[in-house]
Amino acid sequence: EAAVWGKPVFFGPNYHRFLEAVTLVKLEGGFSVSNAGQWIKIMKKLEKNPEALECMGNENEKMVRERAGATNCILDYIAEKRLLTN
Repeated sequence: EAAVWGKPVFFGPNYHRFLEAVTLVKLEGGFSVSNAGQWIKIMKKLEKNPEALECMGNENEKMVRERAGATNCILDYIAEKRLLTN
């Protein structure tokens, strides 16, 4: 995903069930767009403000890194509860 690499993220309007997308919107590093015109408008704004783009990217990358490790937590839970044994 783009956020891992410190880039802005764009997605459609039906993102509210996805915690990462909601978080990115709150951090202003993710953008919900419904059409190409909206995307172009945001891209032009970002192009004119490289400092904001860099800051946004840093926040996105930080958010992803802070949430790392979920897979290990899930695997530990499965092993602890012996959910894969017959």
